[in-house]
Amino acid sequence: TQVCHQLAVNVQLPEDKGGLSGKAAYIDTEGTFRWERIDQMARGLGLDPDKVMDNIYWIRAINSHHQMAIVDQLFEMIDKEPVRLVIVDSLTSHFRAEFPGRENLASRQQLLNKHLHQLMRLAEVYDIAVVV
Repeated sequence: TQVCHQLAVNVQLPEDKGGLSGKAAYIDTEGTFRWERIDQMARGLGLDPDKVMDNIYWIRAINSHHQMAIVDQLFEMIDKEPVRLVIVDSLTSHFRAEFPGRENLASRQQLLNKHLHQLMRLAEVYDIAVVV
């Protein structure tokens, strides 16, 4: 989660400073996202924390189907906004909780595979980074 927070800040840096001069979409599945950490990290890099926070689209996914629906919506959002990074923190949390036990393993893996292909397509179509 800390690495994901740092990436959401660093993607906003200019390319000559290691960033991508873009915004981040942060899909939070476990409720671990903390704006105060973003503030600290932005200040540590000498950036305006308010501006940095405005450039992070934080979305709380409530279940696996919502998580996948969010990615579908990102296709429309990225057409309008300079999102250069999509973060899913954590990719498997909802899938593990909703499909427990060996008897649900095939269903879980199938849905997870579909979600991963969704994210790969997003990365390929828009030439953006995706972190899971």
